[in-house]
Amino acid sequence: MNLFLATLLLILSIILASKRASRKILISIISFLSQQSFALVNIIIGICLLAFVLIRPFWYFYSQYLILFLLGLIFLIHGLFVFRSDENVYLAMIKKVQKNYYIYSISVIFGLLMISVLLIFRSYIGPFSEVNNCNSGDNLSIVCGLEKSPEDIVITPDNKYLIISGFGGIAPLHESNDPRGGEGSLFLMDAYTKANNSLNIRYEDNVWGDGVCDRDSESSFNPHGIDLVKRDDGKYQLVVVNHLPFETIEMFELLKTDIESSNEEIVPIWELVWRGCVSVPEEYYLNDVSLAPDGSLFTTHMHSKTISILEFLFKSITKGKTGFAMRWDKEFGFSEISNSQGGQPNGIVYDNLTDILHISLNLSDKIISIDLRENKIINTFSLNSPDNLVFDGKNLWVTNFEHEILDALRCVDSVCPLPFRVTKLDAKSYKVLESWIFAGEPFGLPSVAVPISNELISGQIVLGSFMSDRLAYFNADIK
Repeated sequence: MNLFLATLLLILSIILASKRASRKILISIISFLSQQSFALVNIIIGICLLAFVLIRPFWYFYSQYLILFLLGLIFLIHGLFVFRSDENVYLAMIKKVQKNYYIYSISVIFGLLMISVLLIFRSYIGPFSEVNNCNSGDNLSIVCGLEKSPEDIVITPDNKYLIISGFGGIAPLHESNDPRGGEGSLFLMDAYTKANNSLNIRYEDNVWGDGVCDRDSESSFNPHGIDLVKRDDGKYQLVVVNHLPFETIEMFELLKTDIESSNEEIVPIWELVWRGCVSVPEEYYLNDVSLAPDGSLFTTHMHSKTISILEFLFKSITKGKTGFAMRWDKEFGFSEISNSQGGQPNGIVYDNLTDILHISLNLSDKIISIDLRENKIINTFSLNSPDNLVFDGKNLWVTNFEHEILDALRCVDSVCPLPFRVTKLDAKSYKVLESWIFAGEPFGLPSVAVPISNELISGQIVLGSFMSDRLAYFNADIK
């Protein structure tokens, strides 16, 4: 909306710069509408704009809504003034403005240009407090002290643990000597206590990957998107997008192992066995991954590895296309998915039962679903900067910014308390089932929302972030 409003105001300022053009438009309006009709149109526009703004939560914290609120007031007041004014008085006022046109227009044009610039570079202008502690917020409980950002999360088959992708960051939004980001790790967290557990990894033969790619315990590692699926052979496969030392997709088998707890009780917990990896061609830069039960997978190519921060910000403003989704299998390797192109493809979910692929296009501000049998888009849902997608078998869970990407430049450390939203969508219709907005919480830049319930937890939503030292959680019944 910011770009649309900024463009609209820019066009208006160009029109106002021409006395002849603005005079023709004014004459056309006056000749087409009577004074009373003109007044009524202004009043209706003003009321509609004000209503559109006032139903928005925290509207007074956003530049675009404040501008629309001001425009609504101007239309409403102007309409009421025209409605109550004598026709000769109103025409005399118009003639006076025309006579001294540039005296009035120059200041208006300057104001419109300044507002256009503000709208492009700033969306959220509300309170922004620094987070210097680990205190929970009004609606979010916080778990701090994570060494790496909890970018993506999956739930173990027993519904008791979270496997978390500890993300080291990637170019161009994270500073690093390596353009693919710093090292990260996978770790295990107790879903109830939120205590970290070690996640042992054993390395065996490459039987699930491409047969060429290789890895051992000494290899550097920077996990990004992850997915966990029960394969057709009954085994649990964890698949991980990895950026170091090269771009790969890593494949692990998830197994239970027995450990001795502090009270000398043998407790089953989970471990990983490396079963292979896939070498990613140099031109691709991956984000998320979704696994099919037959071992094939779908992944998102974000943008070029060499994209600069200026080019990235330009694409974020213009909503330009930067990447697409792909499918990989052992026989054919990587292939592009038709109609998946967009601005920074991010989260991806494959529904094996319906053969439908869901993709979040972060810079394009939308989620799309593609019927892979017919190779066509069957659903679209608009929201600002969606990130990862989680499919619970029936519904999609998605996090998104309630601000623009440029607003995040205000963040000076790893915790960025900008507002965001969590949305639960019906996967078939893309109808919003539930939605939660958070503002002023000690957590931000969310990447994933994972619902979890077991004998100890009821309706809890766990949140990860692509740039934070913490994760957060809340109960789905909060308002």
